[in-house]
Amino acid sequence: GIIELGDVTPHNVKQLKKLNSVIFPVSYNEKFYKDVLASGEYAKLAFYNDIVVGGVCCRVDLADNRRRLYIMTLGCLAAYRCLGIGTVMLKHVLKLAETDGHFDSVYLHVQINNDTAIAFYKNFGFEVIETKSSYYKRIEPSDAYVLEKKLNNENVISIADVKCPARQLHLRSSITAKTNIIDVGKDHTADIATSTPVDQIMKYGFPSYENIKSRDDYVLSYNRVHRTANWVIEHLTKEKLHKRNADRSESSFLEDPSVPELFRSTNKDYAKSGFDRGHLAAARNHAHSQSAMKDTFYLSNMSPQVGEGFNRGIWNRLEQQARSATKLYPDVYVFTGVVTDTFYSVRMENDGKKYIKYQVIGKNNVAVPTHFFKIIIGDRRKESSDAKLELQAFIIPNKSIPDDTPLHAFTVPLESIEKASGLLFLDKISRTTVKQGRLTA
Repeated sequence: GIIELGDVTPHNVKQLKKLNSVIFPVSYNEKFYKDVLASGEYAKLAFYNDIVVGGVCCRVDLADNRRRLYIMTLGCLAAYRCLGIGTVMLKHVLKLAETDGHFDSVYLHVQINNDTAIAFYKNFGFEVIETKSSYYKRIEPSDAYVLEKKLNNENVISIADVKCPARQLHLRSSITAKTNIIDVGKDHTADIATSTPVDQIMKYGFPSYENIKSRDDYVLSYNRVHRTANWVIEHLTKEKLHKRNADRSESSFLEDPSVPELFRSTNKDYAKSGFDRGHLAAARNHAHSQSAMKDTFYLSNMSPQVGEGFNRGIWNRLEQQARSATKLYPDVYVFTGVVTDTFYSVRMENDGKKYIKYQVIGKNNVAVPTHFFKIIIGDRRKESSDAKLELQAFIIPNKSIPDDTPLHAFTVPLESIEKASGLLFLDKISRTTVKQGRLTA
């Protein structure tokens, strides 16, 4: 996707107002926006494929005989996070400070429970220097950290490309600036990063945009209420699967540090629950490196699964089938997810009314899915540009299933999974280019 920065003008300032009202839990008065209009390069709107999705607003602070650049707001709509947009906006701010050459530091306030934002800014060299008690008037927690990046004359600022570990941000393939503040050359175009594994994994679109987390080898959407993933997407190839450079015994089940502690699942939640910690992105799919396999052991990639007859039975067979598809197709894409609180969970009670019920486990009330889905897509278009994608979709109940039950007994149309999960798959391509049914040689 293309990320661009544009000026805030009297013609589009209402868009900034709307963005801020959605992104931030505090409101800003008319004086704020009047000052923004007069701030020039210190205020920018962020565009993703020509859609306004975020903004950054700064001002010069001359208090205490210092000259500092204060970031008043920097935010992006939730659906467009983890695409490198925040990085582009922050790098714009840091480049301003570097070009000016007379700022002591760049600083901002962050709510003390916003772990993701704190980790993001720390990656750029910001440090917590102070806690402001009761900084926010109408939200809880009301305290804020002051984060500051000090500047110096020898090396005013480093704006090297970085990732945000709290969200595992990966920059997209082409990033453009409508201004020349980012040093991008004559045509104002910068290839900040070449095509990444995430670009390849997500080439057919995002099923949803809730709490996206991208690893080096898979991408997932995390559900903070259920304490498990909504979906996980992997890209498999025969070449990658043939590499066996990882030892499963060297990987341990770990809490995901990119998930705020309040919304995590823990190993204690699964202990004595009667359920396995079931992988969504299968560990065996990522045995080409120890790091990639380790990433599959984060608990954000786990979901409570019945052990005997499911996780260690039919689910394992389905994972094997996905890997076997790489013998038929140069590229295989695997979409895996849960069905927890939809019509598959509807039950009629004695009062004649319908209810949705599902089990939860542990202190953190980790939701136990009633069903799991897996979509396997075979792509031969490297061999033939006019080839159709071939797709096979499954929904399997989370219960012990006899070993002699064939996998095809659980095949369903893709639309059935979409209706059950509330997700939309393959939104970047026409359904006329997709053939549903059994994967074929």
